[in-house]
Amino acid sequence: MNRLFFLIVFALLTIKNQAQTVTDIDGNVYSTVTIGTQIWMKENLKVTRYNNGDTIPNITDQGQWDTLNYGAYSDYANNISIVETYGRMYNWYAINDSRNIAPMDWHIPSESEWLTLFNYLGGVDVASHKLRETGKAHWSGYCGGDNNDLATNESGFTALPGGFRIIGETFEYMGDFGGFWGSTEESMDYAYYLYLTTCDANVKPGKVLKAMGLSIRCICDTLVSFPNQLRESSMDTQILIYPNPTFNRVIINCGQIRNLKMQIFNIIGDCLLEKELENYTNDLDISSLSEGLYIIKISTSNFTNITKLIKK
Repeated sequence: MNRLFFLIVFALLTIKNQAQTVTDIDGNVYSTVTIGTQIWMKENLKVTRYNNGDTIPNITDQGQWDTLNYGAYSDYANNISIVETYGRMYNWYAINDSRNIAPMDWHIPSESEWLTLFNYLGGVDVASHKLRETGKAHWSGYCGGDNNDLATNESGFTALPGGFRIIGETFEYMGDFGGFWGSTEESMDYAYYLYLTTCDANVKPGKVLKAMGLSIRCICDTLVSFPNQLRESSMDTQILIYPNPTFNRVIINCGQIRNLKMQIFNIIGDCLLEKELENYTNDLDISSLSEGLYIIKISTSNFTNITKLIKK
């Protein structure tokens, strides 16, 4: 392998190792997922302390919760047994606290970072199915049917319906709605949030009172900043590799180029699959590969095409 290939393998390995899990100050360990250029937690936050060690108040009384203007958390219906699955609920003031609620090197996503995620998945009109956990173990099908059959979770985000803590009322909609904070302040009383349901494929962004209780997903400070393709020749602009991310199959369209050598490497440089590409369109079965990041190298004597591939 040439020096350029070794460099991209090293970059992928470094980012992958950083992103596999993240641990908060309480010792809770979260799985993570790379989606486009972003690295996200796959689980809702459940921390009870800020990063300096100060305790985040756990407010169980609804009347007290409604009047807060400082950071606080609660367990849905004050039931600690569900925290492992759904995480905890926080008001926006906990997000805005300078002591930091997210683990080191992570933060609460802004409105623009959420939109980057949605746009990568095709836009707010189609992203919900790609974000939601599949099956009905947690999503109940609020819209009167088994609508979560449409969920694919192809992003790996694994959104859960943690519900809301509603001002002036109580806890509502666990199993039906997944509501998540953004760090962006909309006004003195409102901040950005979004929610998902099984009703349709739409993500519902908007603004909500800062005193509401919602779930939190954190995003890594580090972007996957290396390019998806590193080109060494203008000829490889004809090569298309899709879908990416993918599940069990990948299509390699070679344009007018023939007699190409294709290799798939894992992030430590082991060649797992090798094939001569003689056709215009090549349909490859990669079901034997486990989930993770891979590198597809396509080469002739004249050029090399290197592409990052995400297997779900």
